[in-house]
Amino acid sequence: MNRMNRQLEYGLMALKVLASQPKGYRLSAKELCEKTGSPFDPTARVLQVLKSKSIIQGEQGVHGGYELLQDLSTLSFLNFSEALLGKTALTKCIHTESDCELSSNCNILSPIRTLNSKVEEFYGSLTLAEILFPEVEKSAPSHEVHHATL
Repeated sequence: MNRMNRQLEYGLMALKVLASQPKGYRLSAKELCEKTGSPFDPTARVLQVLKSKSIIQGEQGVHGGYELLQDLSTLSFLNFSEALLGKTALTKCIHTESDCELSSNCNILSPIRTLNSKVEEFYGSLTLAEILFPEVEKSAPSHEVHHATL
């Protein structure tokens, strides 16, 4: 089915740890990797992308590190995925103008576009708080699902 990219995994792992920290508390990339068991270089690259998209903030220096900037109850999985990977689709012909080798005989382009649209709609309806903290999301009003309640 639809397989998750490692960048998404490392990003979700880091966000779950950051969301569990008190507001204003920062963790270095090294500390995040130690807590998640993820490899340093790819995780550090993911953190830089998340910082550039204003999902987290980061500061260098002795008291530096990363902290969550965006409320996870307002960030959809689709927006998170597109922030890290750009616009993606189930097949390569969905978001591109280039034809694939089967395009002249393709009889499923329309159904695949429908399926892709439904997957995007579903991913757009899921917040990261629902994915990472389903037990909290069910019991807390959405505005509380950011830091301390997680």
